[in-house]
Amino acid sequence: MTADIQVENIIIEPTNVCNAQCVFCPREQYIHKLQHMPLGLFEKIIKEVSGLGLKSAAFGGFGEPLCDPTLIKKIKYVKKINGNLKIFLTSTLSLLDEKLIDSLIENVDTIHVSFYGMAQKTYENIHGGTLKFEKSRKNILCLVDKKKKLKSENPKIVMRYLISERNIDEMEQFITFWEPMVDEVMVWRPHNYLYGRKYRDVDISKQESCGRPFSNALNFDIEGRVTVCCFDFNKELEIGNIKHQNIKEILLGKRLEKLKSSHRTHDYSDLVCKSCDQRIKNLDVLVYSSNKNRSINTLNLSCQKY
Repeated sequence: MTADIQVENIIIEPTNVCNAQCVFCPREQYIHKLQHMPLGLFEKIIKEVSGLGLKSAAFGGFGEPLCDPTLIKKIKYVKKINGNLKIFLTSTLSLLDEKLIDSLIENVDTIHVSFYGMAQKTYENIHGGTLKFEKSRKNILCLVDKKKKLKSENPKIVMRYLISERNIDEMEQFITFWEPMVDEVMVWRPHNYLYGRKYRDVDISKQESCGRPFSNALNFDIEGRVTVCCFDFNKELEIGNIKHQNIKEILLGKRLEKLKSSHRTHDYSDLVCKSCDQRIKNLDVLVYSSNKNRSINTLNLSCQKY
C-alpha cells in the first residue's frame, strides 16, 4: 500500500434512479442523467481501491440501490475481491422480494432503512414516487422474520426516521414499533443538502471544516465522478473521474489539494461548502438512538418544538 494513498471507506452509487420522490431530497435540482453504473466501471473502482486499506463499501448515493438490476452482482463482486470488507446498504426496501432477501442476508452487513411515517398518508406523502406504506412495511418485516428463522446476525437493520412538521407526531410510535425488532432505531433532524433544502440554519461566519477532505473516504457516482462529500449531490466538488484517471492521480491531484487547502484555511468563498450545514456543530441533530454508544440515547423533548 502506497504510504501517501489510503482509502478506508467508499460510498458507491450503483444507480441514481429512484422510485421515491422524498420531500427531504432535492431531486428536482439534480442535473445528471438517470442511469445504472455499468458493471465494468464498478469493477474498475473496486479493483483500484481494494488494495488501499479499504474497510467498507456502502451502496447509496442519489438513488435507490434496489432499482439497479445488477446490484447483487456488484455486491458479490466486492465480496469476491475482499470477503472481509463490510458492506452497507441504504434503502427504503420498497422493492424487496424473496430472492433479494436471501441475497442481502448472505452478503450485506448493515442496511440503513429510510422509513419516515407510521401512517399510510404520512409515509406516502413524505416518500412520494411509487412507494406504498403497506408494501414497504411488509418487506421490512419479512426481512426481520427471515433473519430470525435463519438465526442470522446479518444484515443488521437500522431504521432511520427524519423528523419534520409532517411526521413528528408519529416519532414515538416509530420508536416503539421498530425498536424491539431491529438492531437500532435512529431519529434525525434533516440536513440541507448544501443549497438543496433549508432545514438547518447556517451561520457562515463560523468558519469550521467538516473534515471530509481529510477523512480517507471517497464517493463514486454512476459516471465515475469522485468527491469527498456525500451531500454534494450534483458533484460540484469533483476531484477527478475514475473513468479517465487512476486513483493515485485523483488523490494526489490538484483538485483535492486545493479543496484541502480551502478547508485548512477556512476559505470557502469559491466552494459550495460556504453554505453547508455540515460545517456547523449542532449537537441536537441526532434526536434519538437506541444504540447506547451514541451521544444521544434518550428522547430529546426539545424536538417537539421543531
